[in-house]
Amino acid sequence: MASPTPLRTAVLAPIALALATAWAAAQMQWIDRTPAYNLLARTGHAMAYDAARERVVLFGGRSPTASLSGETWEWDGQTWTQRSPATSPPVRFRHAMAYDEVRRCTVLFGGVTATGGGYSADTWEWDGANWVERSPVTSPPPRAGHAMVYDAARRRVFLFGGGGPSGDLADTWEWDGANWTQRFSAVVPGARYDHAMAYDAARERVVMYGGRYQYGARGTAIWEWDGTNWVMLTPAFNPNERADHAMAYDALRQRIVLFGGSGKEFLTDAWEWDGTRWWQMPSPTHPPAAAGLAMVYDAARRRTVLFGGDWNATWMWDGSTWTSQAPSHLPGRAGAGLVYDLTRRRTVLFGGVGGQYWNDTWEWDGDAWTLREPVVSPPARCRHAMVHDAGRRRMVVFGGNAPSAPALNDTWEWDGQTWTQRQPRLSPAARIDHAMAYDVVRRRVILFSGATAGSVPPNDTWEWDGNAWTQLGPAVSPPARYSHAMAYDGARQRVVLFGGYDGGYFGDTWEWDGANWTRQLPALSPPARARHAMAYDAARRRVVLFGGSRDNWTLNDTWEWDGSTWTQAYPGSSPLARHLHAMTFDAARQRMVMFGGYLGSSVVTPSETWEYAGTALVASGVARRGGTVKLALTALSDAGRSYQVASSLGTGPTAIGYRQLGLSPDGLFVLTVSDRLPAVFQGYRGVIEPGGRAAASIAIPAASALIGLTIHSAFVTLDPAAPDGIQAISTTESFQISG
Repeated sequence: MASPTPLRTAVLAPIALALATAWAAAQMQWIDRTPAYNLLARTGHAMAYDAARERVVLFGGRSPTASLSGETWEWDGQTWTQRSPATSPPVRFRHAMAYDEVRRCTVLFGGVTATGGGYSADTWEWDGANWVERSPVTSPPPRAGHAMVYDAARRRVFLFGGGGPSGDLADTWEWDGANWTQRFSAVVPGARYDHAMAYDAARERVVMYGGRYQYGARGTAIWEWDGTNWVMLTPAFNPNERADHAMAYDALRQRIVLFGGSGKEFLTDAWEWDGTRWWQMPSPTHPPAAAGLAMVYDAARRRTVLFGGDWNATWMWDGSTWTSQAPSHLPGRAGAGLVYDLTRRRTVLFGGVGGQYWNDTWEWDGDAWTLREPVVSPPARCRHAMVHDAGRRRMVVFGGNAPSAPALNDTWEWDGQTWTQRQPRLSPAARIDHAMAYDVVRRRVILFSGATAGSVPPNDTWEWDGNAWTQLGPAVSPPARYSHAMAYDGARQRVVLFGGYDGGYFGDTWEWDGANWTRQLPALSPPARARHAMAYDAARRRVVLFGGSRDNWTLNDTWEWDGSTWTQAYPGSSPLARHLHAMTFDAARQRMVMFGGYLGSSVVTPSETWEYAGTALVASGVARRGGTVKLALTALSDAGRSYQVASSLGTGPTAIGYRQLGLSPDGLFVLTVSDRLPAVFQGYRGVIEPGGRAAASIAIPAASALIGLTIHSAFVTLDPAAPDGIQAISTTESFQISG
């Protein structure tokens, strides 16, 4: 349980007296603001085209945070709709599905049903309204990573391969709607998993390509099943080796379409097979490189539909061009740049890595992420630095790591509409894991250190004035390092630097005043770390630090620097431990915004958006028996949210759900989100008004026994979807009752 927020007690004389609560004392909370989106990004799901209902059916998969899904979704050509059947298969991924055209149902078999393993051998059917588990006398052994198609000529669902508890498989099975039957061939393809198959209706053949063999090697062979035997084909050339790719048959053009997968790296190439040879299909646009995706042919709309691969855009292929329905959420990633655009009042994100390198630009308005699609963008990269040049109203990006280069030294600027590469005569050396901050008073971007091509990182300090990079020569500099963090303290007009790594982890604090670096020596500091994030909270005049890593563990602690002291904050809940995340301060909404990172020691990159915010409470009135105390709440952008006022006598913390509220459990009330407080408290429940304000009042009984007692009050904003029903708790106001 987090440590309680210290109480502030003020004695109010029997006259009108205002109690101003400073932002510095506000009880801050980490709030998960990940937007609800139409379809969660995933890999290892399965799709089939329901020809009778003209719908693409999707089931299951694994999210970027490694959780398994048991959701059923349908695509009508415009919109994904989640279905809620009375019965569903258990959660799973790496299963397979095919649509039985005669029996008009989607057939599902196998998959992994637990995050740590657990192969299944169950057969399910979806009729458009419900899932029904079938119980055949004979079934294939448990497996995952297999492939299935519907053989229209033989009216059978056809299955091959996969991996199971006993190893990789090379068996062939058919489902007739009542039972599974194993088929045998004179020649059998090698055992494999994560391959892809499609049914060529014109040639009445099942076509199979690629997959993983023993020890994970990927293949390039193409095989066909003619209903009796497997035959290996030998075209002049095949696509590159791959697994976890997708294939579908375009009935209009009588071609099999292949896309993506995992080779030596994630792939983004599209190919077509005409029964004799492969054709690589260029397109001016295409889906991002991905593996673990699914693809089917939508006969009603005459398009091949592709979805998944750690992102949630839906792509359509018409035989010459890929077009997309923009993803409804920002894909997870680490090492991205994140800054707040003061002019356009938007948080801007660029780049990062998460299964692939990204060069996309997104904007967060406090409710949703919007993908911007400029004509020109910087090359994909991660572990770069990005700041907002407030004087020139530009985002500035420098350096980073790209697929084609271990380090970059290019300078780009984003004006809200266009990315422009700048070409200064001199630039800092190419580097990654450096840090930048914008000095508002001196109107300069400040860059310090980072990892370069050399074995020892430099401890160089540079300035960008909008036209040129200039290396500075301060008398004192922090030791060379990388993976540190910097933020500009606007109140004290200093750039603050903390932590980093260079063979060992740093836990030192430095400040740049425009001429020199000075080491600060606070009595208490956060533990040494690297790959953390920092930003300056202009409303509360604090530099906020979150997370990072050191040695073999990752952190999720929150610290605040006021210019002389580091103080650890104890919000009621915190994001999971992470590193290489990004954070900035939304000045209009007065809260930190944080996105992404690597969870723990894994390579999982969540698509979570978190905000670190508080609510300020101000009390005024006559705190005497028979008097009234008025409470005014500033809750920032939570207009329309329900609130409840909690009040009690005494001192000490009270646990509410998973949180600590600085109120005493003295029997005056028991708080839940549905309980009504005692009648002595008036105006204790309502809805936050536009502008994020609310008001309540406490009528103090005229009982003399109350004289000298202290009343503690706080606003609780409610969220029925939260585990404890609470979205956030304001700072606590305390006052003593006089006679």
